[in-house]
Amino acid sequence: MSAVRKVLGYDKGYSENVINSNKILVAWKLAVVDPVLHEPFRTRLSEIPIQYSTRFREAMTCRVWIKEELFHLDDEGFIKLIESIDDIEHDAIFSAMQNKVEGRQTVAKCSGTVA
Repeated sequence: MSAVRKVLGYDKGYSENVINSNKILVAWKLAVVDPVLHEPFRTRLSEIPIQYSTRFREAMTCRVWIKEELFHLDDEGFIKLIESIDDIEHDAIFSAMQNKVEGRQTVAKCSGTVA
């Protein structure tokens, strides 16, 4: 029996109702992006490789892609990180675990970025 491999891809569509998803436990505001930069921002996100991450030394998953995204967007000035990517990841995991236990969802500003 062979395993079915999930294919990751980037969809630059827009969703106005993420908080209505029963799968989202935490949504964080990472930055305020000037509307004139929305299209370059989307384009840059679509250019982030979906392959093995040599930077984080991990196979590509949604979690690793977000870490790559944070690195590139900070490096290129789209966002400003004030904590390490590992610290941001730890905070996100902790918040999600708390929300799961408490049966809630939260939307908040990420403390690891200037937003």
